Amino acid sequence: MPTTESNWASIALAALDGKPIAESDKVLLVAVGRVENTNMGWNEDRTSVSNRWGTEPTVAEGIPATIKLKSGSWRVQSLDGSGAPKGDLPCQRSDEGETVFSIGAQYKTLWYLITIFLPESHRL
Repeated sequence: MPTTESNWASIALAALDGKPIAESDKVLLVAVGRVENTNMGWNEDRTSVSNRWGTEPTVAEGIPATIKLKSGSWRVQSLDGSGAPKGDLPCQRSDEGETVFSIGAQYKTLWYLITIFLPESHRL
């Protein structure tokens, strides 16, 4: 993962079909770094905003990362704030048979839906 403005990120996966992640056909990927309201009034140590919470819109740092998924062919979509798909992300197939894709600020989201493109009987 490349360096980010705050130099940290949290990336999480959650199965959306009740299966363990390794067996799931539908996974939510969440990638987030620094998030705050516009014009939040931080103190000098950035430990409190007191009552200066700022206003909308909330601004979130897009996290750049390259993700590799073992076995199978996957479809990756960016999601909007309501969870609706916005568009497909380009995916490549590695020489080892992995699905490889990149996330980042260009997609203007923190959420990505990953679904199996081929049924299990056709997985590599």
